Amino acid sequence: MLWLHYSYGNFKRGWDYLKKLKFSWQSPRPKHRKGNKIEQEEFIKNLPIKVKQIEQADLNSEIQLWFFDEHRVGLKPILKKGWSKIG
Repeated sequence: MLWLHYSYGNFKRGWDYLKKLKFSWQSPRPKHRKGNKIEQEEFIKNLPIKVKQIEQADLNSEIQLWFFDEHRVGLKPILKKGWSKIG
């Protein structure tokens, strides 16, 4: 970024130009490296159906749905930010 400073006298000019071109400073969403997008979508789609089936099997029981998110167990990966086109 030193070239920007020497060419235009200010680092902020680059930021202004990118904003004018409809870019934004974004960070990636964390994802598990073993995650399977298709299986996740099927789980989300089928979960309400399975809960309804359990409810109908025993109408007098209380149903509690618990889950454990293992994504943040261990070291967190280093996620880099970058410029990305909006939209």
